[in-house]
Amino acid sequence: TRARIYDREGVLVLDSRNLYGRGDVMRFELAPPNAEKPGFAEKTMIAIRTWLNRGDLPLYRELGPENGNGYQEVQQALDGRKGSMVRINDRGEVIVSVSVPVQRFRAVHGALMLSTQGDDIDQLVTNERLAILKVFGIASGVMILLSLLLASTIAGPMRRLADSAERV
Repeated sequence: TRARIYDREGVLVLDSRNLYGRGDVMRFELAPPNAEKPGFAEKTMIAIRTWLNRGDLPLYRELGPENGNGYQEVQQALDGRKGSMVRINDRGEVIVSVSVPVQRFRAVHGALMLSTQGDDIDQLVTNERLAILKVFGIASGVMILLSLLLASTIAGPMRRLADSAERV
């Protein structure tokens, strides 16, 4: 979980993703200059995941440190209310974020925003869907096997009865 604290004006004060060591050094990860774009297979998986799972979720954008008010849930927290939002990033992964006001004696001093990493929820959902698919596959196999067994136990005597009726 990523934690961010914004002050009363919506300026980022602290981001847990950028803390390193004892908390006194800020670290910013930049994308490599030669970052490869997703291939055809990965683009197809992103499109399928987006189409199957997401519906009309808004796109998650990483805002700068001065733009905390750009997040709807942070605005709600700065107004003294709890806020939450579900978004989708450009890779088709769900990001859930929740914001609460930082208060003292009912005076709002800032907002705390907690958000999931991009793939956390998707991995849980995928694992549960695979478990359901396995159960469905086993149940289907047992059903087909029992159907064949039942059909053979019913069809054999019926065939003998038809043969006997023709001989008579």
